[in-house]
Amino acid sequence: MSITNQSLLDPYQHVTEEFLRDPYPTYELLRNEAPIFKGPDSQRWLVSKYADVNAILRDNRFSSERYGGPMDERFSAVQRSHSNWMLMKDEPDHTRLRTLVNRAFTPATVEGLRSHIEGIATRLLDRMGRDGSGDLIGDYAFLLPVTVIASMLGVPVEDHSKFSRWSEALTGASDVHMRLSRMQGANDAAAELTEYFRDMVDARRSSPQNDLISALVAAEEQGSKLSTEEVIDNCIMLLFAGHETTVNLIGNGMYALLRNPDQMKKLAADHSLIKTAVEELLRYDSPVQYTRRTLKEDIEYGGMTMRKGEMVITIIGAAHRDPTQFSDPDRLDITRSDNKHLAFGAGLHFCLGASLARLEGELAVLHLVERFPNLKLRSGELHYKESAGFRGLKALPVTCG
Repeated sequence: MSITNQSLLDPYQHVTEEFLRDPYPTYELLRNEAPIFKGPDSQRWLVSKYADVNAILRDNRFSSERYGGPMDERFSAVQRSHSNWMLMKDEPDHTRLRTLVNRAFTPATVEGLRSHIEGIATRLLDRMGRDGSGDLIGDYAFLLPVTVIASMLGVPVEDHSKFSRWSEALTGASDVHMRLSRMQGANDAAAELTEYFRDMVDARRSSPQNDLISALVAAEEQGSKLSTEEVIDNCIMLLFAGHETTVNLIGNGMYALLRNPDQMKKLAADHSLIKTAVEELLRYDSPVQYTRRTLKEDIEYGGMTMRKGEMVITIIGAAHRDPTQFSDPDRLDITRSDNKHLAFGAGLHFCLGASLARLEGELAVLHLVERFPNLKLRSGELHYKESAGFRGLKALPVTCG
């Protein structure tokens, strides 16, 4: 393969089924031959080495904000919502929003969810055990995190299925290779979620509950600068970020273990490895494959001149297979200890819910390994979702043994 091939230079311009199935050979080519690259027909810089990705994520000259100019009226609902997400805010707004929402993700609060998460996992696995087979995505990985985040927000159980649908639709607005139909679906989901949460916010004002929405409303009422729209939009962000990425952590992680039975057996024999195992699963096939930034000013970086307003794609999936940072990076090793992966980002925007995602991943994987020691993949071709940024399988059929 040659780096002069434009489809390889910017794989996000024309995303193929082959790339979605296995992006890592393309990432290796970029790392080796063009670690900081902007092709003549590309609208963005691609950065693929670990050291550069890590540095840029921590550099405040690279902005997280996306909607500084006029919005596309066709997609105004999702763009307006995104504009208030703390993920897409720079200082000082980012810290103001994060400080308020962070109250729901303290170590003690997250640890207090352990028995709740275990109960959800047990119920879902009971159902799979009775059937003798199932889809690890649809029957387990998809349902566990949406139940957790929805209950934290205070969403009634009967509405959880709608939350799942809305969360999946929102991925259409998060990829750099947006398709018109998926962008429209994301916009519709954002509009529906906005009205849904607006009703919940109004209800919590008159009758507070022991949930996250009530806590955010109370902070607003006590003189915080958090507006009603910011409460609504960051609830949407928490649904999306707290669901989509954890689905893919569980799904990608179990697929990796099923393809590496020696590692599965090692974990089954020693449950104390679960923490390093989840960190390695996050590195090996990261749920978030890239994140984007925008230049606030002209800079010289890595011998390249980057201009104000240009987009920079930091390819986390490529950084995680960089041999200068990780020894034998293409090998899954659940005992890997020096594992400074970037699956939760770095710097100011390090993932607010990292501790919750880790706990969900640990409990979900460990309960599966304990409950079904003879878990096997069913035959058939697997397909990945049409998202290069959020990597995950559409389905993962298994027999429980």
